[in-house]
Amino acid sequence: MLLIIAILMFIGGAIAVTSNSDTFSPAKFFLAFYLLFHVGAFFDPPTNIVVGLIAVPLFLAVLMALNEASQTQYLPTAREAIAPTLPKSGDYRSVIVLWALSVPSIFAQYYMINEFGGIEAYVGSIETRVRDWSGYGWARTLIGLMSTLNVAYFAIGLVRRRANLWWVLFALHFAVTFFLGLGTGSRGGMLNILALLAITFHYLKRPISLPAASALVVLLVGAASLFGVARSRLRIENGQLTTGLATSTETFSLNSFFYGVEPLDYITRAPQLVLAEGSTFLSFFTNAIPRELYPDKPDTGGVFFTVNYAGNMWQGLSNLTPTFLGEWIINFGYLAGISGFFIAYGLLFNGLIRWYSRLVRDPDRVRDRLFAVDLVIYLHAVWASVALMVGEFTNIALGFVLTQLIPLLAVRTALVLIPEPGAKRAVRSGRSSKAAAERTRRAR
Repeated sequence: MLLIIAILMFIGGAIAVTSNSDTFSPAKFFLAFYLLFHVGAFFDPPTNIVVGLIAVPLFLAVLMALNEASQTQYLPTAREAIAPTLPKSGDYRSVIVLWALSVPSIFAQYYMINEFGGIEAYVGSIETRVRDWSGYGWARTLIGLMSTLNVAYFAIGLVRRRANLWWVLFALHFAVTFFLGLGTGSRGGMLNILALLAITFHYLKRPISLPAASALVVLLVGAASLFGVARSRLRIENGQLTTGLATSTETFSLNSFFYGVEPLDYITRAPQLVLAEGSTFLSFFTNAIPRELYPDKPDTGGVFFTVNYAGNMWQGLSNLTPTFLGEWIINFGYLAGISGFFIAYGLLFNGLIRWYSRLVRDPDRVRDRLFAVDLVIYLHAVWASVALMVGEFTNIALGFVLTQLIPLLAVRTALVLIPEPGAKRAVRSGRSSKAAAERTRRAR
């Protein structure tokens, strides 16, 4: 059965690589993360039923690669769509906007540290953050804005030549963002931003080759595995930092390689499916309501799955995510669940591929700071959609809306209301890019 997975992976990869030279196209994104989250199945083979289930999203990925190939075959390549950097601007209005929107994140982190009685107690709570940080959702949401704003900062900086002071202020913003990411205890809070900055550079400045991107993935996966061990038993005592690396026999955590396999194994081993009947999806609308006000509000997919399929093994201290396919199954059963997953995820990625074609691959779009923000919105949407593969719907969707979409729309609105000096020159540059693109089409 694993041979089927290997064959589908080869077919999908061959189509994605040969039909589209863009290193970070949606189909390649999906296939790369699929491999990362399911490669453990080749080292510790699951049952045939589980293999059959993990083949479902992979089959969808093959269809995605074909769809992407058909939609981009006549478009300029991502390299050709990169416009020349706009003239140098001494405008710092964008910087003021981004730093002003970052203040709530910094305040929220300070508030949480203060509430826990200092940095030592706060760091000690990271390991049990699911329980100990309950009730601080608003603060965690505000903290999550920081990385999104930092990527927008970087993107806006790339579309024009900037003074050294611009990049010094960006470096300071990045340092604060990285510190806040460490404070979340999440590997994604630290490492996702590095990947998103690299992809932003790829689309706005200089394309990154597939071998270079592969090396970056290996480095980030290695760092994530190392941090997964380090954050366990994380303590600051008497001014000295202690991590799980000092007490664990492992140096790297390989759990990420099984994220797409283990939850489905739990589901298939259940003697009888306990169905949520759609309630975990409804939790998207009710999750922000305090349980004191709504005691019977629906559980999210991770909570429902952990309690009903994983024996509530952590007693509320942590939860497993069911994967997007698994969440559909525990809500509606195998037949309806697999069908619902296939339709929902297929429509989602079809929309992303259309968005990619009309934004990233359109040479007629002026590469100004509004384009930069639109690109960052698109990249976060793709990232969230791929994370949904092994996540839970409410956590991923709410996180995208609250910490990514809303702040980026706020940045975009502010930039529209506060024109940048030299905007007319940017429009003229865009028109010249249109003419160049038209000449390219005619030459072909």
